Amino acid sequence: MTETNIKQTFSITLPVPLYEQLLQEIGKGKISQFIKKVVEKELKKTDKQSLKAAYQALENCSEYQKEAEEWEAANLEDVES
Repeated sequence: MTETNIKQTFSITLPVPLYEQLLQEIGKGKISQFIKKVVEKELKKTDKQSLKAAYQALENCSEYQKEAEEWEAANLEDVES
């Protein structure tokens, strides 16, 4: 099955100097692709930050630490047997 790349069109409001800078540096007809790449990059950063925060929360959870130690001990017993 092939994946269809469906697009959504919407409007954003930018200050005129910023839009003019985009035109000058990115070029007419390339702004949408540029914005897409920037947004994807920022969303990936957000996902990584959320994941990192979740792991840090687990590190501070004594219940999780106890369970992890039990799993580790069980795994070591299996290897040694």
